[in-house]
Amino acid sequence: MLIGLFTGLPIMIAAMFTTTDYTKVMNAGFPAVELIFQATGNRSLTMFLGGLLILVMACTSPHPPFRMYRHINHSQLTSLL
Repeated sequence: MLIGLFTGLPIMIAAMFTTTDYTKVMNAGFPAVELIFQATGNRSLTMFLGGLLILVMACTSPHPPFRMYRHINHSQLTSLL
């Protein structure tokens, strides 16, 4: 929890000062990427940081897509094929 405070709080303070259009952020499909774009103003950097954000979210999700079939044993898997 302490790590979240020390990492999340500065990011939120920076986002409050760099966000220029709140309606764009609220209507965006992925608001975090819109915040990154408004903060950086650079599409390449936004794509890199957004991709990094999506990768981190996918790897730390409780049910990531690449672990979907971890409960199936080998015989069940061969019967599916």
